[in-house]
Amino acid sequence: MRKSIEVILTGGTLKKGTLALVGPIAENTLSMLHADIAFVGANGITLDAITTTNLLEAEIKRLMIKIASTSYIVADHSKFGRTAFVRFAEPNEITGIITDSGIDPKWVTAFKERKIQLITPGGVGK
Repeated sequence: MRKSIEVILTGGTLKKGTLALVGPIAENTLSMLHADIAFVGANGITLDAITTTNLLEAEIKRLMIKIASTSYIVADHSKFGRTAFVRFAEPNEITGIITDSGIDPKWVTAFKERKIQLITPGGVGK
């Protein structure tokens, strides 16, 4: 580990499947912080909503976007056009989406029309 990197843990309940720290303790800690940039995963992305499968994780993701100056959703192309259980953001609330090169060009066009940045390995949608 680099000596110049400091790791801060939020505390809270550790979810076994995803190893996410969630719950009121994590939420309270995050509410006191500011982040320059947040990278947040998603299980579903449509033109109207960014979603995930778990209520507790959704709240942490919502807070991370709120406390960050810039926020990027990170999701592979299979997440586009899907909707998961819990909405945690709308596309206009984020800076951009980082995805893989398998994204369907219709999504690139749709997000570009809405001025939402898409970043892929080949630079599609930049």
